[in-house]
Formats: sequence, C-alpha cells, structure tokens
Amino acid sequence: MDNIRVLEVVQSLNKGGRTKRICDTANGLIARSIPTVLLTFEQPEFGIEFEPVHIIPRTQGVSPALVWSIMRFCRKHQITIIHAHCEFSHLYAGIAASLLRIPIIGTFHRSELNRYNKSMGNRLIKYLLNAYVAVSSERADRMIKQLHFAQTKTTIIHGGTAVPASPPDENVKLNARASLAIPKEQLMLLSVGHLGEIKGHQDTIQALAELTNHQQDVHLYIAGTGSDMELAKLKKACQQANVDRNVTFVGQKSDIKTWFEACDIFVQPSLEEAFGLVFIEAGANARPVIATQVGGIPDIVINQQTGLLVPTHNPEAIAKAIDTLRIEKTRTSIGLTAFNRIQKEFSIEHMLDKYIHLFKTQLT
Repeated sequence: MDNIRVLEVVQSLNKGGRTKRICDTANGLIARSIPTVLLTFEQPEFGIEFEPVHIIPRTQGVSPALVWSIMRFCRKHQITIIHAHCEFSHLYAGIAASLLRIPIIGTFHRSELNRYNKSMGNRLIKYLLNAYVAVSSERADRMIKQLHFAQTKTTIIHGGTAVPASPPDENVKLNARASLAIPKEQLMLLSVGHLGEIKGHQDTIQALAELTNHQQDVHLYIAGTGSDMELAKLKKACQQANVDRNVTFVGQKSDIKTWFEACDIFVQPSLEEAFGLVFIEAGANARPVIATQVGGIPDIVINQQTGLLVPTHNPEAIAKAIDTLRIEKTRTSIGLTAFNRIQKEFSIEHMLDKYIHLFKTQLT
C-alpha cells in the first residue's frame, strides 16, 4: 500500500454521524498503515476523535485561493488520492485533484433531499469526481436517477461502528443504568440526534400519550442538541401531550455508548436519513429499534427481525411498536438478531475494506 496516501477533506466537522464516520475512516486507515491526513475548511466546535486536524479557512463566495491551498497541502503531504465529503469539499478538492492529476472520490452524506436535485454545482461535481460513494442504496438510486451519475462509477459503502465479539449481557445494562442513575425497572426509550423536526422526536413524544397502557415506568431520554427554539418546541409538545414527566432531554453526550447499553429500546422515527449511524450503534449494543422506512434505514433495519419500521408522522404506529417491545422476550430476540446483523455487515472493518478496495481501484 506504499502508493496510497489519503487526504480526507470535509467542509466542516460538526457533531453527528458524518463526522464520526470520517474520523473512524481516517483512524482506521492509519491503523492499517495507510498514511492519512484530515483537512477541513472550518474550525471544529468540539473535540474531534482524530489528531491532528488541519484547517484551511474557506472565504465566502467563490474562492480560487482555496484550490491553490489544497494543491499546496497535497504536495506537502505527498497525497496520492483524495476522499472528499459533501459538496464544497467535492467541488474545491475536485478542481485541485484535476489540476494535480490525482484521483478523487466523493462520499455523499446529506439527509436533505434537495441536495440531490440537479444544479450547476452537482453538474460540476459529476465531472470532477472519479468515483461516487453513496451511504445507502436509496441514496445511490437518487444519485443515479436524479443526478445522472454513472452507475459504473457509483458504489454503496455503508457506515460502520465498533462491534464487540459478543452481545452485552444484563450486567452491562444494569451497570450502565447505575452510572446514569436510571431505575432498573424503568422501560427506557432512547433517541439520539439533533432536536430539529427531521429526527421525528415530536412524533415519539406524541406516541407516549397514545400508549395503550400508559404507565410511569416508560421514560424517553433524548440525547442531542439544537437551537433554543427547537428545544422549547419539544418541551411544549411534552406539556401539551401531558408526558413531560416521561421525557428527559439530556443534551449532547460524550458517553453515548453507556446510554445505548442502558436503554431497552432505541426509538427514532426520522423524517429523512441518508444512512443513520445511530441505528447500527443500537444494534451493536443488541438493542431493538423503532424507526421509519425512509432513506437508508431499510438497509439497516429489517422489519420484524432487527427492529420495527413504522410510517413517518405516525405516533399511533410508534405507540403500537413500543407496546410490542414491552415484552422482554421479544426485545431480547430482536436485539440479538440485530447484533448479529450489525456484526456481520456494519462493522468499521467492513467499511474500511470497501474504501481501501475503491482506493486501490482508482490508483491502478
């Protein structure tokens, strides 16, 4: 692999699944003795799980100087292939790669569907990139049909997560709950994601009021951040549904694995997801999932086997799914099936294998 020297470049490193995937990829490549550097156009607002992070600021508007800066950076680090994430990185790093005559691949992470509409930027990106990576089969379909990307140049590479050799046992759950001061008899629901409407938290909140056996032992914990307005809107929804005692907003958590270990059910009825890293993280902890059949989620969650899929904007269906998973035997069975699927198909190592194969293909 002496000829592989990778530049991972992204316009920003905000908290979320995209940043986690990029850092896991960069760290994994280095662990496999592939020299890799990480470049971003904005100062990260929080600690990044990769060091060092190089920053070349992007000015507003068209910035030819950014292209030259990327070219100088690539020469300095003897980069042989660029891996760019999202549109500005695709565009500026794509021009730099073309001038340097080195290959560039682009991974498309965006959840917003309008990012997959025809535009001047997407037309340029189509011709600048040597290969396109979709994070799910649904996104690959959009890229091929809506953006007219060549199917032969489009590859699906799912995200990956760290998966233990065996599923966590009951002691892991009890220890996690003790550390978080969560009662062991509580039916603990967990959601992890931005507080914006796209994650569907408002539907889960309403579902609590729809439960056929509404009991105080059911509690929803929402981990994530958002604007003051988004948080206030969700808290108001809790009050209006008379479930404010059943919902706790815990904010952004650095120890999110502990929360996955502690929960009984992972619930996130997203309105849209390009992939959904949190769903494989839940499976890696042998937790059943309640999710929606949108975007990349059906690639991860097999309905009635590794989780329960419900329509979007349907609190009644969410409530029915929660009632189904109240039964411990059902939760355990689905959780173990989910664990086995994630271990087999969605590990970080599986993701790295596919990226490295793509890098080698582009360099031959």
